[in-house]
Amino acid sequence: MEGVDVVGDATQTETLAAAGIDDAQTVILALPDDTTTEFATLVIRDTAPDTEILARIQNDANISKTYRAGADYVLSLSTVTGRMSASFLLEDRDTVAMKQQVEVISTTTPALVGQTMAETDIRERTGCTVLAVRRGDTTVTEIGPNTEIREGDELLVVGADDGVHEFERLFT
Repeated sequence: MEGVDVVGDATQTETLAAAGIDDAQTVILALPDDTTTEFATLVIRDTAPDTEILARIQNDANISKTYRAGADYVLSLSTVTGRMSASFLLEDRDTVAMKQQVEVISTTTPALVGQTMAETDIRERTGCTVLAVRRGDTTVTEIGPNTEIREGDELLVVGADDGVHEFERLFT
């Protein structure tokens, strides 16, 4: 299954089964309240222990509780909104960061021009993942080991804050 939309209670195993939780690589929780998000995280972690869980919360005070419930990534709506607003104002660098957890940047990488993704070894060297390549008016999302980085390409990269800083130090 690729991208499943299911309407139901995310805290109920029946709903999760209907959504194909057993085969899911990632679950994104964007629920209306933090208590439900924390409980759904517990249920998903118990039902599918290897599934990656990204949880959006409303209140920064609940970040640590949601991590303890089993989320791999926790996004605070106020933090993300604040960072996006700052990014919009700064405009020289597109950044969305989640309180020292995950950062997404869009940047050119002159040091990598002419190399394939396999040759760059970005993941091993920095822990970051290339999500897409902006090439002129086109966005390439099917990134494979043979994808070559060209002059003017912008890479959309995600990773932990320290990994992104290492990526920038090595490649930009």
